[in-house]
Amino acid sequence: MTTYQIGKRLSELRELRGMGQRELAEAISTLDDELPIARDKIAKIETGQRGVSAIELGYLADALAVAPSALAKPVSEGVLFRNGKPTGEPGAEAVRFFEEYVENARAVDLVKRGMRSAGSR
Repeated sequence: MTTYQIGKRLSELRELRGMGQRELAEAISTLDDELPIARDKIAKIETGQRGVSAIELGYLADALAVAPSALAKPVSEGVLFRNGKPTGEPGAEAVRFFEEYVENARAVDLVKRGMRSAGSR
């Protein structure tokens, strides 16, 4: 998927949830106050002017209550909400791998932050 396609999907899912860009930014800050994704960054992501890291993708998905793969799927394939994990449908293995990658990237980021804050004590 291209940056533009991910941004378009983000915009559609956000609107489906009835959220504005500012509300999404606030929802992300409640999940992790050290990873601010301000409204202007969300606007740039949605218009394809800015890419999104695996870590950011995970937090965007959590704030929207969707699986990370929902942001990386073509719009025509529908939404995979957290309570609708893939089972045996085509591509399920790839979806699981992608979601594990996003979760692992976030875990590594949290460990790195913990090491930095422990070093600053």
